[in-house]
Amino acid sequence: AHEPCVAEVPEGGQDGLDLVDLHDAFLQLAPRDRLALTSWTVHEGAAARVAEDLGVRRELVKVRLFRARQRLRRALETLGAGA
Repeated sequence: AHEPCVAEVPEGGQDGLDLVDLHDAFLQLAPRDRLALTSWTVHEGAAARVAEDLGVRRELVKVRLFRARQRLRRALETLGAGA
């Protein structure tokens, strides 16, 4: 099942999220988190490919992504851009 990714957030969506805010929040993330989210997007959710990019076991991919998304959400909240 394909999960929504950062690249699929529409500009000025219903929740008021702006791509500029998303970009700024993304840049606040640690390189490891940016790589996890970017790899997930590039490989369209293929956990094995993401695991290879991250240098981790496939089982850890969803954990890394969950934590990266949490940190992205917090960064957005800090910017006052989203919930």
